[in-house]
Amino acid sequence: MKGLVRSLMGIFVARTASAISHLLFDDDNLLFTTATHTSFNALENALILYNLASGQKVYYGKSSILFSPNTHPSILSYFYETLGLNSKLFISKYLGVLNVLGAPKKKNNFVFILQRVSVHLNVWNNKFFFKAGKEVLLKAVIQTIPSYAMSCFKLPVSTCCFKSLIYHNQAMLAKQAWRVNFDPNSLLAIILKAKYFRHNSFLEASHGHSPSFTWTRLIWGRDLLKKGLVWKVEDGSSIKTLNDHWISGARLLSYQNDIQPPSDRVNFFINYEGLWDLGKLNQYFDDAIVSHILQVSIGGVD
Repeated sequence: MKGLVRSLMGIFVARTASAISHLLFDDDNLLFTTATHTSFNALENALILYNLASGQKVYYGKSSILFSPNTHPSILSYFYETLGLNSKLFISKYLGVLNVLGAPKKKNNFVFILQRVSVHLNVWNNKFFFKAGKEVLLKAVIQTIPSYAMSCFKLPVSTCCFKSLIYHNQAMLAKQAWRVNFDPNSLLAIILKAKYFRHNSFLEASHGHSPSFTWTRLIWGRDLLKKGLVWKVEDGSSIKTLNDHWISGARLLSYQNDIQPPSDRVNFFINYEGLWDLGKLNQYFDDAIVSHILQVSIGGVD
């Protein structure tokens, strides 16, 4: 069994990332491996072992396979013929969303949403609704149609029927950003960190070089999340005084008279008793900012 596991090579999305060999869901299992004879034999043996242990067998009629564009034709033929898939095309959609998206600017990536909306509109046009009633139906029903797509991607403006749908789209991506930021041990967070923000935090991450379609959209959701996040000041050692949002209702843009303190962290303004150092606050900030800072409670360790 250990030899089988070693032979089944997963794929790497970045040099420092862990290999991914499988993702298991309730009704769908995704297997990832390198396109080699060794990996395929290991995959085939794993499926045989699963069949013997569980009594269940993979139904290839509902299975499909996807190769990278540079895979050698001989490898393609070997995989297809052995599994009996007969060059079957990869399953194009999952929960209504394309599994393989084109370039980010291609509008046809989400044309299926407009098609489903069009079906509803054609049905409603044959019924007698007041204009206000149609608008309520549109907002209530159509908003639910692309819900899965909106939780994964930023929809093109041309696809969003209402401006509120754009806000809803960003809010759903902000929820995904929340999970990445506050559950750093999740598989998604670990993989994204290895690829995009190895040396800083998710909140500080940039788009990076040649970002994926999904990552750029997640950053869009994160930007909304950051607007609502406020640091809880504990010992202040992890909070950047000017760059982080730690004062509710106010943001620090600069120091008074452009005088720079010796430290850029909030703990510089906390005295040895764990209280705000009023002398330092008055030295570097104006009265309005000082009054906001004094309302911020202190306690614990960042």
